[in-house]
Amino acid sequence: MTEVPEEHSNDFIPSLPPSFQTNFGNERFVDLLKDILKEYTLLYEDNKALIAQLEGLKVQPNVRNVKFYQSDVVDTKKPKPQKSTYSHYVSKKTTEHWKFLHNYILHRDCILDLACSPWDMSIFATASSDRSARISTAESGKCLQFLVHPRPVSSLMFHPTEHLLATGCGDGIVRLFKIGVTIDEDHKEQLPTTEIKIGDIVSGVCLGNDSIYTATWGGVVGVYDLHGEHISSISSSIGINDHITSLASDVYSPILSCTATDGSLRLIDIRTPNHARIECINAHSDSCISAQFCEQGKTIVSTGFDKIVKIWDIKMMKAPKAMYKISYPSKINISQNDKFLVQAEDKSWIIIDSNGLRHGKLKIGADVLQREHLRLQICSSFSYDESVLYTAGLDRHVIAWGVQTN
Repeated sequence: MTEVPEEHSNDFIPSLPPSFQTNFGNERFVDLLKDILKEYTLLYEDNKALIAQLEGLKVQPNVRNVKFYQSDVVDTKKPKPQKSTYSHYVSKKTTEHWKFLHNYILHRDCILDLACSPWDMSIFATASSDRSARISTAESGKCLQFLVHPRPVSSLMFHPTEHLLATGCGDGIVRLFKIGVTIDEDHKEQLPTTEIKIGDIVSGVCLGNDSIYTATWGGVVGVYDLHGEHISSISSSIGINDHITSLASDVYSPILSCTATDGSLRLIDIRTPNHARIECINAHSDSCISAQFCEQGKTIVSTGFDKIVKIWDIKMMKAPKAMYKISYPSKINISQNDKFLVQAEDKSWIIIDSNGLRHGKLKIGADVLQREHLRLQICSSFSYDESVLYTAGLDRHVIAWGVQTN
């Protein structure tokens, strides 16, 4: 908006110059000039009205003064809308942040999986490529149970209600361990109560209320009872050169999900007699490495090497309901309130939920150990009450982060 000089009176209306009022043979040109002058007149009137409104704001005692930092000229141009390619939800920052609590060194080699107990917040379990799994205390990192394996342990999971832990190993055997009822029991080496031979490298293991679910690199998903009795096997029909990378289940849903190196996400209904594959989508343009259920089995979160986290509605799998760009993918772990940890594009580590709301970030500061640890982080897990977040990865360290509210 441009102010009119003070010397112009309020009835100033621009008109055609005298030289253009004569007929010089170009009536079309004159008509166009008249149209331009009409538009100018309308803009001039709008200008006067806006100036009058601003003057009225300046004299009202109860109206806050409008500050113009660059000039007192009001810009009439419409702001350009920002393109929203990914998330359909607005991420709102909260006052929560996660601060360093403890650092544990539990294994001699990198940690491949991490899980917190759903029925005892004082313990957590780790799986490592040093051919062992451990159950440790959250207070000091003391080893309660040492679970020896012949090959690297790639996956583990606690039973949702019973004191059981299942592990998947590179020797093609899924093992079920009984966990001590009290943390005062100091076990050095624990033998499995049940062993399930599935014959191929185990890429994922899950525990339901009364079942064990397994997945192999070769693309076979198995269903067993808690005593190791075989119930059924399901072929995921992946390509001969592709492998299953993860398996997930949910206590609220009779559906399994498995991800593969071809970028696909498969959902299998275990209620049907032949366990027919109910959905198979190309979820990611590169290898899909992890997927987890949330919102009581109504939603699933997946991530892959295309550096995108996608949130899917189980009933509408044609397109994700939200997507987030990340800096590097890691295993997805969902908390009780559907929160999970991701590395944003600016390299910061933030906690978001399935609705796109942001719930703080990890406060790292200038600590070199924490920065290097997170650079090599591949798995995480929330405690049952979400007061502590554990991260682990290739540097052999497990770091506990505590939630704090400003």
